[in-house]
Amino acid sequence: MEESRGGTAESVRSLARVWLAASLLAAISVGGSGCRSASTVGPSPSDTASTSSGGSSPDLRPNQSEVAVTPSPKGGETQGASAPNYIERADVLYRAKQFDEAIVVLQKALESKADPAAVHALIGLIYDEQGKLDDAATELEIALDMKPALEAERTIQEKLFKVRLSLADRAKKADDFPSAKRQYEKAFRLQGVSAHFRALAHGALGVLLEEHKDSQAALAEYRIAVRIEPDNGALRGTMADLLMDLGSVDDAIIEYQKGIRADPANAAGLELNLCGALQATGRQREGVAACLQAVKLDPDFLEARINLGTAYAKSGQLSKAIEQYREALRINPQSREAQANLEAALRKQGQK
Repeated sequence: MEESRGGTAESVRSLARVWLAASLLAAISVGGSGCRSASTVGPSPSDTASTSSGGSSPDLRPNQSEVAVTPSPKGGETQGASAPNYIERADVLYRAKQFDEAIVVLQKALESKADPAAVHALIGLIYDEQGKLDDAATELEIALDMKPALEAERTIQEKLFKVRLSLADRAKKADDFPSAKRQYEKAFRLQGVSAHFRALAHGALGVLLEEHKDSQAALAEYRIAVRIEPDNGALRGTMADLLMDLGSVDDAIIEYQKGIRADPANAAGLELNLCGALQATGRQREGVAACLQAVKLDPDFLEARINLGTAYAKSGQLSKAIEQYREALRINPQSREAQANLEAALRKQGQK
């Protein structure tokens, strides 16, 4: 009889990694951040960034009362009053996506009494919207070097963190592994970033390192990620998958179980892989229970039906195995794995 652990479990594992990458890309683009990525898809986790929705910029403008009002030499508009107005005008243009016009206004702002950190930060946001990620990163770095107010500093750091991750994603798509890794490392130097973003980024770097066959470095990144966000089931499951590859089955089982406890309602994939891990250690009854839970959570989960059938077959419960393989074929009549396992079970039972 064909073993379902293999192609089936690998497909679930691949989905876990796609989910992790998609979660990161969704997170860095939530709230109108403008981080451009060709594959920004997937679930949108709760965003803790300081940006508002609809593509608007974070409020980096100086407090009006902090701007000194100095009489203009020509007796016209005061320098102090005009300086913040440049930023306000540029912000309106930014929100209207009139980016070139906004840049012109911001260049004037740099020549005035305007807060230079706010000006460079807004220029960085504009470049980000235009897809000029390297220029965006440069401007945001300049803004941080000017020691903005604490609240603005946190906002700029989180924005720069997202830009760095977008640059890493772009480098990854171009198969430029050293550049992608370098962007992650630069991002991690920023301190004022939410734990959720940081954990997802360490997880995504782990996936990248796995793809380049550096399993131990990948495992180290996953461990950092789960220390930052211990209740993230996807991160736990991704680390458990790698532990399975490394032959640390008992450790993998522990991580699958922690991931399931973190988010039991959405743990069908983790239950399935836990089933395979338990079977690998000869714990057939527990494996059956995990597969049953996966099917309970998602009755049309093809891979769970196949694995449950295999778990039943291994424990000698051929009738129940046959039932599960038939359910799998109901879900997908073209499943060769389910068909082959069904035929093998029927032969073994003597019904064919």
